[in-house]
Amino acid sequence: MPTKLNYPFRFRLYILSNVLMMLLGINFKTYVQLSIMHKILLLALVCFVVAGMVVLLRSQARSLKVLHAGSLTPFLTEVEGRFEGENPWDVQLEAHGSVEAVRQLTELHRTADVIMVADWHLIPEFLMPEHASWAIGFASNELVLAYTEGSRHAREVSENNWWEILQREDVRWGFSDPNLDPCGYRALMVIKLFEEAENLPRLFANLVGARSNISCGVENGTYVILVPPTERLELGEGLVVCPKSVDLLSKLELGSLDYAFEYKSVAQSMGLRYLTLPEEVNLGDPAFADFYAKVKVRASTGEHVGSPIVYGLTIPREAEDREGAIRFVQFVLGEEGRRLMENFGFRPLYPYLLENEQAIPRELL
Repeated sequence: MPTKLNYPFRFRLYILSNVLMMLLGINFKTYVQLSIMHKILLLALVCFVVAGMVVLLRSQARSLKVLHAGSLTPFLTEVEGRFEGENPWDVQLEAHGSVEAVRQLTELHRTADVIMVADWHLIPEFLMPEHASWAIGFASNELVLAYTEGSRHAREVSENNWWEILQREDVRWGFSDPNLDPCGYRALMVIKLFEEAENLPRLFANLVGARSNISCGVENGTYVILVPPTERLELGEGLVVCPKSVDLLSKLELGSLDYAFEYKSVAQSMGLRYLTLPEEVNLGDPAFADFYAKVKVRASTGEHVGSPIVYGLTIPREAEDREGAIRFVQFVLGEEGRRLMENFGFRPLYPYLLENEQAIPRELL
């Protein structure tokens, strides 16, 4: 049986465009001799037919569904364009908070060809073994405090006083929902770790506890932050919680929010101002893993122990196009994918972290 050739989309479009010109009997010499009006009409016809070709070729492309963390959106949007330009698949990106993305498979029983989350522990904890058999940790990140030049006290805020600025009555700040999004429960961890590292008693209580019904206690020497279910979450004046971290961006841009805990990659790719946090609290340095583990968040959707930020991916058992999924993951993990990660503020992990290595498709190792 002959092998089916899957030519890149741009190459097929180029061939079809040239075939069209040939069928019309037009070469460069003929084109030059045409009047201006005929040139305009010819170009309009070519554009119309090429547009039809685009629609036709896209309709013939195989769909590839990717569920992903919202913080991966800028990076994956770029990956989508480059991957589609070289492969016969139409990538369909769908962003969620990572916990919500996992729930699309476990509770809503939807299908996906690839799932990419901001906390790779979610895959073995909630997807394996029923919905997945392996996981790859492929990139790291860190939390920062993002803001804009229009944020209240933007000229005054610094890495030496941000926690004091957030406590002012005229300031509105926020994070994503800890029940739905890793950036949300990580923001709570960062605040508590900063309180511990900088010896600032009651910082968490003043920043979070005084403005919500989120509380913090101690169990066996570990700080435990308790988050009520989303529908019972009560917020006071000045504190904003959104379903996923990228939802906070529009509020920052519109001026309805002054500061937000975000991933550094998101702040960089969106051109936001941001304050970096000490390595011992920003969840970005594996050297401080033991210190990060001093805090855990108990949310309605699960319990999460402080750990270095690692993004993870897998191909679910329910994947409808495993060939396309493998090709897509190969692109993400390959040289061009790693270069794009760096461009968008991530730190690619190499070698990658592997969960249940023997089950990982050999094409990805």
